[in-house]
Amino acid sequence: IKIRDRLIPINKVKSDGHKKIKALLFFPKLGQNIHTEELKRAIIILSREKEIEVIFKIHDSVEKYFVEKHIPAKILEQSNLKIITNEYSSRDLIEWSDIVFNVHSTVMFEALINNKTCVVLNYLHSNRMWFECEPGYWKINTRDDLLLCIKNVIKKKNYRPYNEKEKNALVNKVNLVRKDIVQKYVELAIK
Repeated sequence: IKIRDRLIPINKVKSDGHKKIKALLFFPKLGQNIHTEELKRAIIILSREKEIEVIFKIHDSVEKYFVEKHIPAKILEQSNLKIITNEYSSRDLIEWSDIVFNVHSTVMFEALINNKTCVVLNYLHSNRMWFECEPGYWKINTRDDLLLCIKNVIKKKNYRPYNEKEKNALVNKVNLVRKDIVQKYVELAIK
């Protein structure tokens, strides 16, 4: 990440500047046991919060047409919601955001490394991740949890139910610091 950041300049994301919170929601890759109806509800919940500007980043393998076909236009036309395909990199969007909502992607670790509030919407998929029992990120297991998360962040922009020590322990466990990710996955799989 550090090498990439030195070689490729950040493309600054344009913001309306009037919202209190800048939220990034990564649309997951298709075919990964995603609960599409719950995803729609999560987007509705986020788009109703007028204090939050939401960028909805579509995964590179997903066509914008698919999103527009499955998510009702009245949701996608909310003034505080913007759909992004590939005009900005994940890094650029994470840099822009205050809070990152993730469904099922390792991009969450980049959000953590960049000290962004990282929220994983566990209830939007049926998959199990090796790090689910680890502290260090915000776990959302129900729609009610999402509503509480939004309420807390609006009240205090940098609110996190995890601390810096927990976050760093998770990042170190993934072993991004030493760039030995494969070995760490092997060790975790053996356990």
